[in-house]
Amino acid sequence: MLQKRIPAGSKEFLHLDFDVAPGNITSLPVEMAITVYPRGPVDADWADAEWTPSAAPPASRLLIGPGSSRPLGRATYCVWGRVTAAPELPLVEAPWVLTIT
Repeated sequence: MLQKRIPAGSKEFLHLDFDVAPGNITSLPVEMAITVYPRGPVDADWADAEWTPSAAPPASRLLIGPGSSRPLGRATYCVWGRVTAAPELPLVEAPWVLTIT
């Protein structure tokens, strides 16, 4: 499995590509969830994210690390994204795991 590594003291945007989505989805609301590996997301895990400007393919981003709304401890995580495209709410799972070192 691919791995993305970020130091525990780093505060940065975590990006998730939505290359499986058809059309222009960047006008739709996007959320991200970060769960301890290998658990899937539950309602309380989701946080509002934003679209990365001019990203190709479209990518969501969420600020993580110390001083953010998502400070993460040293562990391995799954990263998820979802777009509200009523009546659909499709999920995208990152093809990698996030390891905070």
